[in-house]
Amino acid sequence: MKLGRIEALKSQHSRLETELAALANRPFPEPELITRLKRQKLLVKDQLVAAGVMSPRPERALVLSH
Repeated sequence: MKLGRIEALKSQHSRLETELAALANRPFPEPELITRLKRQKLLVKDQLVAAGVMSPRPERALVLSH
């Protein structure tokens, strides 16, 4: 993948992350918009993982309590 494309994907991923954080801080976040942005972010992340730029591991660990 070309370096310019990788930088564009990184930028898009960062922008989506910022938008999601801003939405989470709103008094009445729009669930549909949040879902759409999360899906877009995941698609961008998948492209970055495929390019070998980002790790495929989850960003947050899932903790299960018994």
